[in-house]
Amino acid sequence: MPDLPQVHFVGGSTGPPGSSRAVGKAVQRTVAATLGRGFVPLMALGLTGLIQGLRGRLFAHEVVALVLGSVLTAAAMLAYGQVAVQKAFGRPKRAWMVAAKMSGVLPYVFGVYVVVGLGLIPLRGGLGLGRVLATLFFVGMGAWCLRSQWSLTDLHLFVRSLSEPVEVPGGQDEATG
Repeated sequence: MPDLPQVHFVGGSTGPPGSSRAVGKAVQRTVAATLGRGFVPLMALGLTGLIQGLRGRLFAHEVVALVLGSVLTAAAMLAYGQVAVQKAFGRPKRAWMVAAKMSGVLPYVFGVYVVVGLGLIPLRGGLGLGRVLATLFFVGMGAWCLRSQWSLTDLHLFVRSLSEPVEVPGGQDEATG
């Protein structure tokens, strides 16, 4: 029986037939699952901003930040996840991918704004049951948003490690030996 490094498949590939497609599908499923979980706090924050804005309990800039921020963050997460899927399937770089990669910063900014600006800073005004519950809500939803984006970033790093050659000491990479 031959050693595994000596086995060559149809077309000269070094892995099993269709392995790159299987990786692409796995990345696509992981991105979809991560986005599904990540959209839950964004929806909750957007609805909270809308409802509290209609009730007059939040300032106008907070309402705009929550409603518009949650929609823009969802779009940014979707575009950022799509870049990982495109790279996993081995598709060539496109112009929109640069903007989508840069939009990956927006969920971090929005999450930190929600945790700090709406969750922690209002605690300076004193402790009451309503304020503590609001703090717990905003800190939890902001942290959930940050965690979802971190999962997408981790997936990007994984896909990049698959697509770029690994350098070994001595100045050569594994592909050239």
